Amino acid sequence: MNAATTAHPDRFEATSLSTPVKVAWGFGSVGTITTLNVSALLLLYFMTQVLGLAPALAGTLLFAAKIVDAIAAPMLGVVSDRTRSRWGRRRPYMFAGAFVTSLAIGLLFHPPTGAGAAAYMLVCLLLLALGYTLFNVPYLSMPAEMTDSPLERTSIMSWRIAFVSAGGLLAGFAPQFARQWGGGLVGYGRVG
Repeated sequence: MNAATTAHPDRFEATSLSTPVKVAWGFGSVGTITTLNVSALLLLYFMTQVLGLAPALAGTLLFAAKIVDAIAAPMLGVVSDRTRSRWGRRRPYMFAGAFVTSLAIGLLFHPPTGAGAAAYMLVCLLLLALGYTLFNVPYLSMPAEMTDSPLERTSIMSWRIAFVSAGGLLAGFAPQFARQWGGGLVGYGRVG
């Protein structure tokens, strides 16, 4: 910060970001919201109606993954704040999170049937929670580091909201896609 910024804390240095940078950053929200919405729209139904798990068991598995996420998120925030790498402190976690989340979603909708299904789903749900946290916590921390300007941060977040809407719309069609592709393990597997 310069002397004017220090003298007037409500003023920020005008660090302008290009539109392509804002769009590229905002695009990350397509993955996060699609993951959340597909999970919310499909997983409980998939686990109870397709896999045949008891509703209480399926709900408990989903709840366990949310608890792990609630514990892991603040810890990852601290870790990513302290990370120093040639790619920056956020990007390594985001790359890992994108990979782990994609893997977990694919695995979730390709489970074994029978006695091991619940344990498999728990492992995949925990993997999904970990992947989502690995991506989303550093991702949402980045705007504060990209610019000191509240106007630029608002603009960055506007792009995020545009992509949240697009991802939400895409995920909203997931149940229809699953039915259209045959339902059951095959249809849901294709959605995954």
